Amino acid sequence: MKFGKYLAGRQLELPEYNGYFIDYKALKKLIKQLSVPATSVPSSSEIPDVLMLDAEDRSESYQRLQENKASFFFRLERELEKVNDYYIEKEAGLKVVVDIIQSRYRDYLKRGKLISKKTSSYRHIRDAVKKVERDLTHLEQYVELNRTGFSKVLKKWDKRSHSHTRDFYLATVVSVQPVFTHNKISTWNDAVLTMLFELDEISNEDSVFYQDPVQNKSAYAVDMDTSAKVTGCQSRSEWNPVEVAPSSVTGLFDIELEIEGWYMEALHISKLNDQQRKLDLLRSFAQSKVQAFVDERLPQGAIDKQKVVKDCLTNIFLLLVSSDIDDISLKHFLDNAVDMIDLTHCDEEDLVFSRRNVFHEAACCTSDSRVFVLQEALNQCNQSTISQATMYRLLNARDTHGRTPLHYACDLGKTDFVHLLIKSGLLDTVNIPDTDSKTPLVLAIIKAHTEITRLLLVDAQVNPDPQIDESGKPQFSPLSVACANKNLVAARLILEIGNINLNAVCDSQGLQPLHIVAKNGGDAELIELLVSHGADPNAVDGFNKWTPIFYAVQEGHAKTVQNLLNNGAKLDVVDGDNLSPLFYALWEGHLSVLNSLLSCAASRNQQLVLNRSPQLLPSNILAEDQTSAIDSLSDIPDFELPPPIIPLRKYGHNFLERKIFVKLLFSPGRDSIMLNKEDEMVLSSPGRITLTPNVSNVIPRNIPLPIQDDEEHVAFQVSNLDDLSIDFELFPSFGTRLIAKTNAMSSVFREVSKQCTNDRRIKLPLFDSRLKNVGELELAFEVIFPYSGKPLEITKYDTYWKSTTGSEAGPNGNQLVTSSSLTGKYTAVLVTVLSDGKVIAAPDKVVSVSNGAKLLLSDITSKQLELICGRSLDDCPKIENTEQLDTILKERHISLDTLLSCTSPDIQLDLEVYFPTALEINTIPVKISPMVNINQFIEDVLLTTFNHMRYLNHNRLHPRSIVFTSCNPRVCSILNWKQPNYPVIYQMNGLRKQNDQFTKATPHHLEYLAQNPDTVSFADPCSRCIREAVNFSCNNNLLGIVIPLDLLSIYSQLVDHIRNRGLLLIGSHNPADYLQPAVPASLEINAVKTATELQFRGAINM
Repeated sequence: MKFGKYLAGRQLELPEYNGYFIDYKALKKLIKQLSVPATSVPSSSEIPDVLMLDAEDRSESYQRLQENKASFFFRLERELEKVNDYYIEKEAGLKVVVDIIQSRYRDYLKRGKLISKKTSSYRHIRDAVKKVERDLTHLEQYVELNRTGFSKVLKKWDKRSHSHTRDFYLATVVSVQPVFTHNKISTWNDAVLTMLFELDEISNEDSVFYQDPVQNKSAYAVDMDTSAKVTGCQSRSEWNPVEVAPSSVTGLFDIELEIEGWYMEALHISKLNDQQRKLDLLRSFAQSKVQAFVDERLPQGAIDKQKVVKDCLTNIFLLLVSSDIDDISLKHFLDNAVDMIDLTHCDEEDLVFSRRNVFHEAACCTSDSRVFVLQEALNQCNQSTISQATMYRLLNARDTHGRTPLHYACDLGKTDFVHLLIKSGLLDTVNIPDTDSKTPLVLAIIKAHTEITRLLLVDAQVNPDPQIDESGKPQFSPLSVACANKNLVAARLILEIGNINLNAVCDSQGLQPLHIVAKNGGDAELIELLVSHGADPNAVDGFNKWTPIFYAVQEGHAKTVQNLLNNGAKLDVVDGDNLSPLFYALWEGHLSVLNSLLSCAASRNQQLVLNRSPQLLPSNILAEDQTSAIDSLSDIPDFELPPPIIPLRKYGHNFLERKIFVKLLFSPGRDSIMLNKEDEMVLSSPGRITLTPNVSNVIPRNIPLPIQDDEEHVAFQVSNLDDLSIDFELFPSFGTRLIAKTNAMSSVFREVSKQCTNDRRIKLPLFDSRLKNVGELELAFEVIFPYSGKPLEITKYDTYWKSTTGSEAGPNGNQLVTSSSLTGKYTAVLVTVLSDGKVIAAPDKVVSVSNGAKLLLSDITSKQLELICGRSLDDCPKIENTEQLDTILKERHISLDTLLSCTSPDIQLDLEVYFPTALEINTIPVKISPMVNINQFIEDVLLTTFNHMRYLNHNRLHPRSIVFTSCNPRVCSILNWKQPNYPVIYQMNGLRKQNDQFTKATPHHLEYLAQNPDTVSFADPCSRCIREAVNFSCNNNLLGIVIPLDLLSIYSQLVDHIRNRGLLLIGSHNPADYLQPAVPASLEINAVKTATELQFRGAINM
């Protein structure tokens, strides 16, 4: 995503900082304007920004930028001042808040108000700490976004002006500003985490207990003795109000404890099973408990007792409103003490921490509606007991999250509450956004509260299409939100009420409603609704310059694609890279989408493959930060390694070092980290994972969160697994306070050697600093052992690469191999392993027995196979040509060493190494003998191959050319790690084509053997998705990749995209085709693979 769009989206998430970010868009426009003479520059409304520089000579534009350098840096310094000043202001405000919270927290501890998590004091301080933690996180994000913004805009200046000022200016001007040098955020973040941990240690036990009044005349008692033990304060029986002045801190403290006790007592009473007794106790609670206590304990004339009783009952009621007490009990409590409860009261502590009044608490109660609280207040307002001005102020008050009672009622679906608020006529506005830029309408749409949505749009007449300038802050478009959440009813209401131009509505990323629906897989009704109200199914968005069908195709929503096609979406469109929707269907491996596109094209008699320039996009939707393709990728560091055809240090690892390769894989985002629900409120959101192996020569690694790529992997090279253990530590983005920690012991990694595959998925328990289990860390890993035998010396044995001294360099600056010995025909030999570990060449993965039954070769031993076949596995005649070899391979099962020794060295071999994938093993299932594992199998294949090559060399025979291919990615990784002599090529094979339809298959097409077809998993990521297969091949430094010709022939540009990644591209024929069609000469692939051979097309130029 381009940074300009990303920054705009983040400003929507951080509305309190809106207007104080670096004006990245304006600075980029300024660079463009300064590069063109003022007399020749049309207005921005006349031509798109991206075309300004194209009409002028580049050298002249560089010179003009240098001449206008002072203007640019003057504007840049003003932006830096703006960002810095606002940061200092926010930092000062947060300092005050943090100091208040820390002071209040210490005061609560000292006064014994935090003896239980069920006390109101605990709730107040916990909410306050979580709020300040959120504010600190937002400030951290503000700092980082601006840091990135200044770096990128300076890079843009250097690129356009041919300067080298970025690093110097960043180091001497930008980085020295307080916004980028102050470390107070980290300090405060650590302090906040400390408070959260300490709060979490507070007991869950109640501070009161209830005894049946029939058995004990002292029916309800505050357990002040427990309190005294914890805080050193006196118990109720020892408290003497005469000794302490009512206005003193100690007196207030005791009253607050009494209120807490009464609140807990009332809460316990509400849970009694005896309904009559419960109502009787609640009815008399005010008189028998509060009034009686005040009359008994407070001296006459010292203070107005009725005021004390009213304050106590009001505070008790406020606490009960936000608790889980049922509405019936609470209403009964209110009705019997209504004259002594002030509904306009606001707790001072709540004002400091959350700024909520009784209507906020009633609206955000999750267990009951609490609508009677609002009704009672409105009745009192009508009777002039509460003034209308006071009621107006309370109903429109905003808490620390920027929410009014209406926000909470809409969010929780309290229809009666919302109706009463709107009907009251006391709301200043019903369309005000909270601190997350969400209005009550948006909250109702997200939660699919249909009736509330109707109330807001019809009764409250909320503007269904608010503009940014209405409130001065960006906010979510209700229609865009409805489309993103596939809320058909809300979308219909919005369109029926508002006169909305659907082609002018965009979200923060520039997506129009129909694009959003396509991306999220909306159904036919929603698509038809938008189209019927004027949405253009072929409109281009402002982000990727895509029509809606591109998004549906990329996400794999086959039904949505079909619905878009039914509503007029075009197939003969291309994006800015001259790629059509068909390309993305192929690239992402969405077979159902591919079938829909091909079927539709056939019915329309349209040509899907286009060879024309990108369509000219309307100037009003061109992105303001549009840059060249090179520009958009220039920020990505290049860690790609050359292909593994040159040993030692040039391509990944030194084969002579015999290192064990350990690769850890984490899921995208924060999906690898699963915190316990009860601990999520305490723990900060993890910002990074630190991996520290205990091996001395291995450097610790940091993984920033959330993970942006499909999957983050970290690789280590170690000498042995016995000494390997890895510490995983979770930290916030800022600060040094440890969130949680876990460890993977060496036994975890050694277990891989005992299983049939070399990969494993594990869950490690996470512990915080108190050694409390707070969640799990889930990750996958694979272990590849080095070749245990003696490898082939590359100085003695020819490799498949020839030239290693060429000066030709690839697009990434890596030295390329300029020629290769991969020419001619390679006969395909299926290599597999029997249950006793014997490596053989076989006609198929199964063997036929009596009555047409078939057995997997992995289920039988070599002796059993010889009995079934009626001949020895070592029985093989001399093979002098490929025709003879093809005949024998179709008829016989032969041990690999025998086949190699009997076959003429002049015959080149494609060894198809077959070992089922983990998903095939688990879901077909395929039985693997305890005597067999993937690592030992590859070792045996290589040992046999190497011994054969040594035999040929010793006897001065022609060395045999061999290629390894496999449909199992793990096999390819292991083969490539263990040796540098022979090329390894991955074959993408997880699909079939039958009756012109593509269907899913397992990588080795074993689904027909499944005991239960419904349990078969087709989730091997590399088996169908070309993107995944290409990335795997590149990341593992494979030489090439095999893709079905049925896919490559559909879209010729697919070939260029794959070959541009530096891979050898081979097309494979469909084995089901009896007559295999000729490959078009225009299809520029390197080789063609069939069931029997691999044929290279001319000389290979890498």
